[in-house]
Amino acid sequence: MAKSKYILLRKIIGAGSLLPGAVIELSPEQAAHPLYRTRVRKADGDSTIGALSVDVTAEAERILGQAKRAVEGMAADAHAEAERIVSAAQEEADRMLKEARDEADRIRADASSGSQPGVLTPASPGASDMNEKDRKALIVARLKELKVEHDGRKGADELATLLPDGDPLKPAAN
Repeated sequence: MAKSKYILLRKIIGAGSLLPGAVIELSPEQAAHPLYRTRVRKADGDSTIGALSVDVTAEAERILGQAKRAVEGMAADAHAEAERIVSAAQEEADRMLKEARDEADRIRADASSGSQPGVLTPASPGASDMNEKDRKALIVARLKELKVEHDGRKGADELATLLPDGDPLKPAAN
């Protein structure tokens, strides 16, 4: 029997080389087989689709041009947005840097104004809003700084007696 040409419409499982669009030659008995019957169509002049020829090149080029212009527009918009974000971030960083420099200048001015750094000066002698544990911790730290031997089990008042006279942590004698 004479074989006819058929165009494969769907891939035939198990035949990796037979992909859709492939042209194969089949006898009428093979074409009638259930495996091929729903997966092929005749490629001879009898097919109306085979006779139909459309030039889509111009339309494809027009659509491609539109797509390119759209992509270029999106790229330009993204670039402008990125520049805006970088500019805003730079302005914020400059503002924060200026604030930090101003704060550093203020701290330097306070430090050079005459008060001794590291010395506690109570606002009103004898008045304290700190609890006993905090006061004891300050006194112990001061004793360690002065390298005075002390018993850490004693209370804040007993430890304060070990401080030298005139120390701001030592309570005034009544």
